[in-house]
Amino acid sequence: MGYAHARMAASPGSADDPYASGQTVAVNPDEGSGDSWAQAEAQLTAAWDVRGIDVADVPFIEATAVLKSHERPISARSAVDTLPTLLRGGDEREHPQIVMGDLLGEGGMGVVRIAEQPALDREVAVKTLRGDRPASAYGPQLLREARVTGILEHPNVVPVYALGRDEVGGPLLVMKKITGHSWQEVLDASADARGQDAYLREQLGILIQVAKATHYAHDKGIIHRDLKPDNVMLGAYGEVYVVDWGIAVGTSNCAVRGAPMANDVNCIEGTPAFMAPEMAAGMGEILEPRTDVYLLGAVLHLILTGEAPHEKNSLVASLTSSYRSAPRDYPDWVPRDLVNICHRAMAQQIEDRFESAAVLAEALEEFLVHMTSLRMSDEAAAHFGELQDELTTDGDDDKEQVYARFRECTFGFRQALKAWPGNEAARTGLQDSLEAMIDFELARGAPRAAVRLVDELPEPAPEVKARVDRAVEQWRNRQDALTSLERETDLSGTTALRSTIMLVTGVMWVLGCLGAGYLHRNGLADVTPTRFAGVNFTIALMLTVSTAIKRDEILVNRANRRVVATAILGFTAYTFLWLLAGHLGVSVAGTVALHSTAGAALWASGGLNVDRRWMVVAVGAAISAVFALLVPDYAFEGLGITGGLSTNLSRGRWLSEDGDASGLAS
Repeated sequence: MGYAHARMAASPGSADDPYASGQTVAVNPDEGSGDSWAQAEAQLTAAWDVRGIDVADVPFIEATAVLKSHERPISARSAVDTLPTLLRGGDEREHPQIVMGDLLGEGGMGVVRIAEQPALDREVAVKTLRGDRPASAYGPQLLREARVTGILEHPNVVPVYALGRDEVGGPLLVMKKITGHSWQEVLDASADARGQDAYLREQLGILIQVAKATHYAHDKGIIHRDLKPDNVMLGAYGEVYVVDWGIAVGTSNCAVRGAPMANDVNCIEGTPAFMAPEMAAGMGEILEPRTDVYLLGAVLHLILTGEAPHEKNSLVASLTSSYRSAPRDYPDWVPRDLVNICHRAMAQQIEDRFESAAVLAEALEEFLVHMTSLRMSDEAAAHFGELQDELTTDGDDDKEQVYARFRECTFGFRQALKAWPGNEAARTGLQDSLEAMIDFELARGAPRAAVRLVDELPEPAPEVKARVDRAVEQWRNRQDALTSLERETDLSGTTALRSTIMLVTGVMWVLGCLGAGYLHRNGLADVTPTRFAGVNFTIALMLTVSTAIKRDEILVNRANRRVVATAILGFTAYTFLWLLAGHLGVSVAGTVALHSTAGAALWASGGLNVDRRWMVVAVGAAISAVFALLVPDYAFEGLGITGGLSTNLSRGRWLSEDGDASGLAS
């Protein structure tokens, strides 16, 4: 049942005010948690006005001091007079049951002294009222605490040995003497260790025991209402005791005779720095075990931060902070699962808290079991944040840095899942980091790498897989196009055959040129340009016939077709050039120069557009042109020798760069 917000529009006690008739108004959980401080303070003030609570009358020393009321009538008040006297016997000759010793501690109502129990020869702790606290007013409260503590026979509740009266008729509570320190003292001493796993394991282990003792009290119908580290004693041998049940109240199934009931509370009681919202408003009608769950959450908050959640410099500020109970931020070292536990335990709405102190204890136990895994997933999450920063950085991606961050976070998430397969934070983090890298690989055009990452996703992601499949298909289409282009431009497959043809062509050319030059220079034959056109035509015809015969081997792709076409067209062009020169009466030397100039241009063009190795032939042709002009009588010889040498050099480069030609080069 949720506690009610005071309606600001309704005046206290009016017909429109739900408090006037004792009603409780459930509030939407979305309301309140986001309320402003001023609004929460106004609502709290309205709740006080309805109950007649004047905070000016409430004593306030500090936020961590307990507020108690002793004016509420208690049905067991008269029972103090019926208790036995423990400090002396009925007969003065008898020894007293308790022999008082030194002071151990002092609180707002009582004092605790070390004492001796002679009959059992043991030391005990005895709690009595302070000298300035009259038994008539404060005795029933100590009596109530004694009976509550006595009914709670639990390992984490201090055993009560006896209950009686002192010499002046005040209640006297005999308890087990605890050798140790308060939990608050231990927390203060270990403040420097906060954030370390050992600290967290130790303190959460204590809190779990406190929660279990609290749940036991709830089963007995008792609500503590003042759970805090100051009210937990730690023994020298690891004992944990929940103490100070002075403001405990009962529920409908309360096992303590005469205990005040929770729904009778209409005042502010408890420690303001830890109070639950319903306590801050004095709403006794809705106090229940989950009020103590809130206090346990407040203790957890102190363990994590070193401060009580509502520790303020004034009573109104502390109570307003409690009533508002806005979710808190926690240090980075606090695992997210523990933050969620704290937020749930300290939820403003009662129904949003853990169902019981036992359920809270189970959540803490589960956290401790899986803390190592949670730590690893939190560290991995930090690395994932760094990865996201790398991926969103403007400019060129530092791939090595991205991959390093990716390896760090995915390794951490996988190790966390290995330690605890149920770690959803690690599973989600691994999923997110893999999907982020999939996007990265797709963006840089590496879909095959993205495919491998898709296979590693812990959860199926159909949309991601479909996107990767589309990218892979596009990549394959591009690869097919590139393969086709490479195949069409590859000359290496026909190197041997081309080399053989070039060798034959070169030999024919050299022999033809040298023979023509010898015959022409010695007057054995009149080698005119028209007649020498036949040499070019013969070579062009030989190339054409060879291509036709070996077409399946030579014309395998576009590059080879261009090479063959260039060679055939080149010699065909030479044929017509020599015929035209003869028709125009150009000298042999002049025709050789024209032939070589045209050849240089032809083979240079082929070198630029078909195969760079033809540039050697172009250079040889250029040298031939210059030689024909300088030494016209040996123009044929120059043409043949330069052509033969350049062709053979070009052929040699083909063989060395495209592979062995199976001995055809020899």
